[in-house]
Amino acid sequence: MAVLGCFVAACATSDEPSEFVVDEASPPVATERDGGHLLDAGGRVAAVDAGVRFDAGAPVRPFDAGFSRDAGAVRDAGGLRDAGTAHDAGVFRDAGVSADAGMTLDAGRCPAGFRDDDDIPANGCETPCAPFILSASGVRNFDLQTIQVAGRVTLDGQTAPAGSPRGALSFLRVGTTLPVTVELPTSGEAVFSTKLFPGFYSVTFSKFQSCAGTTLPCGTQFLKRSLQLTADGAIDFDVRSVVRVTVSGEVTVNGSMMGVSTRGGTRGSVSFRAHDGQTAATVAFPTQGRSLYSVDVPMGDYDVVVTGPRACESDSPIPCHASTRMTAVPIRSTGALNIDLPVTTVSGTVTVNAQPMATRASGATRGVVAIMGSEGLGPNADLGLAGAATYRAVIYKGVHSIALSSWEACAVGPLPCGTNTVRTGIQVQSVSSLDIDVSTTSVSGTVTVNGAARAENADGRSRGMVTLRGPSSVTATLGSTGAATFTALVYKGQHDVSFYNFYHCETGPTPCQFYDVARGVSIVGPASLPIDLPVIDVAGTVTANGFAVGASDAGSNRGELHFSSPTLGQSAATLGATNAATYRIRLFPGTYDITFSNDDDCPALGDGVLPCQGRVEIRRDVDLRASGNLDFDLDVVMLSGVVTLRGFPMPASLHAKNRGSLILWDAAGNGMSTIPLGVDGGATFQRRFVAGRYEVGVENRRDCVSGVLPCQSLPLIGCRVW
Repeated sequence: MAVLGCFVAACATSDEPSEFVVDEASPPVATERDGGHLLDAGGRVAAVDAGVRFDAGAPVRPFDAGFSRDAGAVRDAGGLRDAGTAHDAGVFRDAGVSADAGMTLDAGRCPAGFRDDDDIPANGCETPCAPFILSASGVRNFDLQTIQVAGRVTLDGQTAPAGSPRGALSFLRVGTTLPVTVELPTSGEAVFSTKLFPGFYSVTFSKFQSCAGTTLPCGTQFLKRSLQLTADGAIDFDVRSVVRVTVSGEVTVNGSMMGVSTRGGTRGSVSFRAHDGQTAATVAFPTQGRSLYSVDVPMGDYDVVVTGPRACESDSPIPCHASTRMTAVPIRSTGALNIDLPVTTVSGTVTVNAQPMATRASGATRGVVAIMGSEGLGPNADLGLAGAATYRAVIYKGVHSIALSSWEACAVGPLPCGTNTVRTGIQVQSVSSLDIDVSTTSVSGTVTVNGAARAENADGRSRGMVTLRGPSSVTATLGSTGAATFTALVYKGQHDVSFYNFYHCETGPTPCQFYDVARGVSIVGPASLPIDLPVIDVAGTVTANGFAVGASDAGSNRGELHFSSPTLGQSAATLGATNAATYRIRLFPGTYDITFSNDDDCPALGDGVLPCQGRVEIRRDVDLRASGNLDFDLDVVMLSGVVTLRGFPMPASLHAKNRGSLILWDAAGNGMSTIPLGVDGGATFQRRFVAGRYEVGVENRRDCVSGVLPCQSLPLIGCRVW
């Protein structure tokens, strides 16, 4: 096969193009490609009214009507600022990292503003990635580069045998999550050809059907890692044979034959799991007799996992859960591997406040006793509805913890809701008896708002929930009418108390947010816990570029303002369809980031009265402590441009499908906006956006297999993993 590109060993280093570097110290340069607008690599962002605060007891300060046009906001004449991208016209380069190492992009490994483009930790986070700061109308064009990669797949250096299916190659670009997969032909040479975006790739071979005979092996093999593909060219991949061996043996219990299943069902199974997480083989135990097994597995290192019967019966022959009994067992040849399970039992009685557990007249069980080993797994023993609350469980010998769990009708007891770990570090090596006594009590209270009684919900919906997190998590729901009271059964101890509401979010009696009422509340006996929620009302008008927002032609909601806090959660206020675009929202006091989005007023043709887009941050760190007025003037700008392919107009789709989309993410990670590139014609776009900081990428999920663009994603601007 002709080589269309060249490999690093065959190319002089001096001939390789140097990496495009943006000098942040140099002034921005206007280019013809970008319509004469200035691209500023500095990524400067000015905080806008970040310190605005509602002060209780003092008049509410007026807000700057043009907050997004403050003198502190840095703006270029062209309004579009981007660190820029460059496409390396170089050659295939294999970084030389072991193909067996696998590839995982650690998006959190790099500091803010940098990314790792080759997935080689030794190189560090080598690439700066400033966001796209959109602050005024302008033009931004994107010229996408693609490469054609072709080659063949061999097996141990020889022609790959035919098969149906024969297998597939997957190319995953560093910084993305959508691989390009190429199926190999079922006969003839195992050749492939695919279109890709330039970059560093992890290449794998996979096959999961037709595994018998002399075909290509089943499973997944990493063929290359950190392989740099930057120009059209040819590259071959060699798949390694998988040598299979037979492993057989017997699973015994405490040195003796496994006992019979008294319930007449399976006694469980044994599985061999490779370190890549895949299960090579699983064999079920017969219902009686010796638990013999025999499996064929590829040579490798395996964890041996034994899974007991599905039901956790007190007389099961082995524990009912899955347990890894051997790790990293090297299996290199046919042979015997016997597995002996160290098994014992634990039993006892559960009492409450030193008294026998109360009977539940009907309904669900009183709870379960969970015995967990070092793997965090173990059997659950049901405590039933009546009688002595005894338990018995079959477990593996070793260190265990014991917990009590109750989830059904637990408001009436005898155990509180949730899971309470009552004992840890218990060494169990033989048949053991372990009684458990727990201390419970009740807590009640009334929830008020700003010192006044809660309003009722006429539609019958709850007015919120009070949660007490201590030895277990207990939640009490407030009714829709009457006094907003709650009663809960809890384990004695320290509790954190919080409140949350689901309904009537904008103008209801309480916000749809979390509120930490108190931490470390000691509850050791029947207690009264009154809760008064501090609530503020924030209202205002939204304008666009200093003008009033018109009515929606479609009669749709014109957008939403989202108020988000890392501790209080978020709540949203709608702008309505007609009249002035006013809002009103009820919040807990705190510091908020505020975003705008419009998902409703999005006609198929034309545009909504405000930009139809995902969430974008319009203010950060706004300190809201008392009720007041807060207006917003949105900077609405027009972003237009054209997407070309290798310097030429993008051709039409052969499949009459959308050729892909530009995607703008709010740089703070709040939301996504999509611009389809269409089926044919010039891939031009013109879309209004609220000014902000964005990250940009391109993605094609529909026009696949000989599509105009590769069926994958590509980051263009910013640090986001696409």
